[in-house]
Amino acid sequence: MFVVTGSSSGIGKSIYKSLQQTEEVLGVAKENSDMDCDLSSEDNIISLVNKIINLNKDISGLITSAAVIGGHIVTGK
Repeated sequence: MFVVTGSSSGIGKSIYKSLQQTEEVLGVAKENSDMDCDLSSEDNIISLVNKIINLNKDISGLITSAAVIGGHIVTGK
């Protein structure tokens, strides 16, 4: 399984859609994703990691495409 952050828009969304064609992929974004998570919060990230661990699947790759600057998520909106 691949994990793609920032999967709801921009480059992350393109990567997510491309991987979906041939691989199992988990999309992570603030909203509109397989697993919604505000990555500007350390507590949310810890919770996300625990949820992924509980899926009990091998992770083949992690693509980090979420943009967080100064504790604020950058969106293309």
